[in-house]
Amino acid sequence: CSELMLAIEIDGDTHAGQEKYDKNRTENLNKYGIEVVRYTNSEVLNNLKGVYEDLRERLSERKTSKSATPLTPLDKGEEDFRVDKGGRGLPTVTVELTDFSVFYSQDSISGAEQALKNKSSKIVVEKGQVVKVSKDADGVITREVLTKEWTDWIDYWSVDFDFESKREIIRVQNPDTEEWEEQWSGDFIFENEWQSFRTKKDRSLGLTSIAYDCEPGPRKIAVKVVDIFGNDTMTIVEVHI
Repeated sequence: CSELMLAIEIDGDTHAGQEKYDKNRTENLNKYGIEVVRYTNSEVLNNLKGVYEDLRERLSERKTSKSATPLTPLDKGEEDFRVDKGGRGLPTVTVELTDFSVFYSQDSISGAEQALKNKSSKIVVEKGQVVKVSKDADGVITREVLTKEWTDWIDYWSVDFDFESKREIIRVQNPDTEEWEEQWSGDFIFENEWQSFRTKKDRSLGLTSIAYDCEPGPRKIAVKVVDIFGNDTMTIVEVHI
């Protein structure tokens, strides 16, 4: 919440062994006046009512304290702190979605037409298009393509501007000692920077990300898109800042 300078984090199993990383990140956020509130996956899944009640209290306290605190670096404007150690402005990276394609099918239009009863309809996915097949009271069939633009397929999307900055650590049991050890899985953790998502009231979708400060040099940026059926697709782009 930018208004209250408040961040809410849900910690899952992937945070095990990452306490130092989390502590440093929280301290950096605190420097800019951002408070971090943490809940565990277990608390959210098993005691959601309690999480809401605790969060309401924290929000109330934050609103009161925020009105009495001096301006933070973020309140003064980005230009005051977006500089590197040499006093120069850091370069920024922006990601823009320009296309998205889906190729799977679910049912078929001809099958839906045969199975439909009068005064009924069915949604069919065929060759990457979502089609509404309807049959009126007289048995007349109509087809309406719902995915007229490629953006109609997207529910929300996010970016990790430094994809290889955090390794995925897993716990495995040593067959010789039977002790549990931490190992790198060979993969990296995707850390979301949510960019744009649709709601029931607002179906618009932003296609350009925020401008993200980057240290000069090579890096990998991961872009994840979640389609309207909940399937996610990720692509990794290598860039040089």
